[in-house]
Amino acid sequence: MKYFTLILIIWSPVLLAQSGNLKGKVSDEKGEAVAFVNIQLLKTNLGQSTGEDGTFEFENVKNGEYVLFASFVGYKPLEQFIKIEDGKTLNLVMELQENAELLKEIVVKGTLSINEKINSIGKANIRVMDLPQAAYTIDRGTLESQQANNMQDVLMNTNGVYIMGATGGYQEEIAGRGFSFGSNNTFKNGTRYNNSMIPEISSLEKV
Repeated sequence: MKYFTLILIIWSPVLLAQSGNLKGKVSDEKGEAVAFVNIQLLKTNLGQSTGEDGTFEFENVKNGEYVLFASFVGYKPLEQFIKIEDGKTLNLVMELQENAELLKEIVVKGTLSINEKINSIGKANIRVMDLPQAAYTIDRGTLESQQANNMQDVLMNTNGVYIMGATGGYQEEIAGRGFSFGSNNTFKNGTRYNNSMIPEISSLEKV
């Protein structure tokens, strides 16, 4: 007579589960949801940001004890000890408090570049955008950084204005759009000057 051994294996959901889930919502002191809060489980590679409704969720987190860390600009960082249990979902409600030290007054100052200011050459306080002529100012900083030695070096920063010729190497004929300016159309300190002489660049404040 032969004898057989019957082995029964009973599967238990409790024995199979090795992880749990974590859900939560982050709000401020007024109870309003805070979006894009950085949520991390410390000493793990798990992390995410809260959605627009302030919620977050971690699935299949290995059971054990963790430290949940939440941080966002303008709020005090928050740490909370949690415990993930087999086959269970832990629901959290977290409240962030404003950090007054990080919410100090910020003063923003704006400045206008020399070409955004009213050009004094117009003598009528007309904005550059409203002038019928094209105007462009080259300041002293540009002249120094470029180490300009003559007017031809200066006019490399402009469009449509250029040196038409240099007669004998002592004259710079300034022209624009095919027309020579001549002495009647060039001014130094508001008065016409002899266009047949090369101006001294080192003494110029702006062009």
